Amino acid sequence: ENTADTWRGLWMCLIATYFASIGNIISVRNQKTGIPVVQTNAGGMAYGALIMMVFAVIGGASFNYDYTLSYSVSLVYLAVFGSILAFGSYLTLVGRIGADKAAYAAVLFPVIALGLSTLFESYQWTLQAVFGFALVLLGNYVVLSRSKK
Repeated sequence: ENTADTWRGLWMCLIATYFASIGNIISVRNQKTGIPVVQTNAGGMAYGALIMMVFAVIGGASFNYDYTLSYSVSLVYLAVFGSILAFGSYLTLVGRIGADKAAYAAVLFPVIALGLSTLFESYQWTLQAVFGFALVLLGNYVVLSRSKK
């Protein structure tokens, strides 16, 4: 639908992509100057959490926590594997092969997520999802298979 929320969401995605690209470039620079990935990753996550907390307080959000074991284990799993290790690995990849090539690897993340969802959550593929999947693979093939000049 062509609503104000749709356009707002599109702009937010574009702005987030811009800032993620800036972050990749800063990460390359930091690694070239010898700043370790673990420390910059921890600092970035701490600043991000602090900024989100400020926005939550300003927005009047309440802080809630579900004390069940399943929630706590899931939260720790996502924090360790989905954030700390995954993002640390990605930043290391950025430092090794460059922000440009690593960005194309990042485009595959939703494809991997859809594959895992298909296996574990019985995700039902739509025509749009198949088309998007094909575009991601085609785009990566075109960009990454170009001969170096």
